[in-house]
Amino acid sequence: VVDGKGAAVRLGTAWSERSKLEVDGKLVHGGEAIGTVSTGHGLVVVAYATGGDTPFRVRTLEGGKLHDPLTLARPGKRKDVPFAIAATATPDGFAIFYQEVQTDDPTAAHTYLCLLDGQGEVTQAPKEINVPWALADAIWDGDGYHLALIYAGGGDGGRLTLVHATRDGAPQGHPDWASAPGIVADVHLARVGDRVLAFYRGGAAGDHLI
Repeated sequence: VVDGKGAAVRLGTAWSERSKLEVDGKLVHGGEAIGTVSTGHGLVVVAYATGGDTPFRVRTLEGGKLHDPLTLARPGKRKDVPFAIAATATPDGFAIFYQEVQTDDPTAAHTYLCLLDGQGEVTQAPKEINVPWALADAIWDGDGYHLALIYAGGGDGGRLTLVHATRDGAPQGHPDWASAPGIVADVHLARVGDRVLAFYRGGAAGDHLI
């Protein structure tokens, strides 16, 4: 992401015997995790998920300083594993979408929405929302959220799909296909004026930026 001062902030993951999650060379988490970054209100929000009883984490980066993590539990007593995560700035702060899949059914996804204020403090603890589809990215579109999803049915590859959700995270209708079948990876949503653009790595061999 690009922060409020025009500087690029990079998130890096390393999968090895010493897995780690870093932001601009600063260690965010030592161990396996999935993560994402979002910028706004003078902050960079680093959201990540690690599994376990308190899987949802968030840290803020302000003026080059990485603040201590907030650790959040999922509602209920589920024992699921991290699958996807997306975050976006909103007019009042930030929205983070944490997604996990069941250990006994990897096709069953559970998505949780957590809200932060402009200082990076939690205003709504993670609550489950009705988004059972594979999450790729999310962005505030002025009246709620645009969610980018990956539909893997049909046996002919994945498809990028899109759906609008309310401020509370409720989808408005069923997701619509937005790409030809093939590889869909590294999806990034960007808002330009009143339009939402989706960039992704795709094509039959996954070697095109679309």
